[in-house]
Amino acid sequence: MGELLEADRTWVFRYDAKLNGFVRIHKWVRDGYRPTLEDFQELPVDVLQGLHEALQRGLMVHFPDISWFAGGSLELKQRMIRSGIRAVIAVPIFANEELAGILGQDTERDTREWNEEARATLKTTAEIIGGIFAKESSLEPAPAAQDPVQALPVLYVVQGNGVVSLPQEQILHVSSDRNHSCLHTVDGRKFDGLRSLSEWENLLPSGNFTRVHRSHIVNIDKIARLDRTGGVWRLWLADGATSLPVGRPHRFKVQKLLLPGLRHAMLEDAATAAQSNSRITPFFLRPMA
Repeated sequence: MGELLEADRTWVFRYDAKLNGFVRIHKWVRDGYRPTLEDFQELPVDVLQGLHEALQRGLMVHFPDISWFAGGSLELKQRMIRSGIRAVIAVPIFANEELAGILGQDTERDTREWNEEARATLKTTAEIIGGIFAKESSLEPAPAAQDPVQALPVLYVVQGNGVVSLPQEQILHVSSDRNHSCLHTVDGRKFDGLRSLSEWENLLPSGNFTRVHRSHIVNIDKIARLDRTGGVWRLWLADGATSLPVGRPHRFKVQKLLLPGLRHAMLEDAATAAQSNSRITPFFLRPMA
């Protein structure tokens, strides 16, 4: 299909179950061009920002000129430019009516606009791949039942030579240094442990806790305000004394938590700004239907 549509690379990204990252990548590369997908595989979905929302809404993302890229993070744009990408198009893949992946193409030789026939071909191909993904999902074994202890609103943590119960609403945040972690409570207590931050992330309910930095998980209900002074992002917590840095990959997620509806506004602003600066519409969001 890459040669048929005169692309330099064709690729499929498969989302993980929680839409936090990509677990599988398939690619085709034209002779004489290097594969670049490894440059993007480890990036969290957060860097897609408004583009991810567009894909979830069933829209096709199309940049005939990558210099007019908008809607995603600056880091993503810079990586594409370093990889030599001049134009890109991405189509959502749905399986069982849920976003499951992305089918895309890019060119390195020149800027270009995929015509209506090419877009229709990509859409049809994405639908076929979605059917394959859905069939694969139906053949996978059902996930094991969640440990009932983890589902309870109380955690049990080690303190000295004993174990104490700790209601989850008393947790302020969890910080980690490699495989050593420290749980902080709203009343100032600290519990040291050997759990990694990834283990805490799996243990704590995602609806109440979120990772804001490679070293910090925060209780969402305990966030008091966001400070962005000087371009450095910090979250101040409800105790009035604790502030935590917000990692760049987590910034958009934090904004979404604190400002409902922001992603939709950012998506529209990015599209409007891009279109107002070019004769060629650089940012197409086309309904899949």
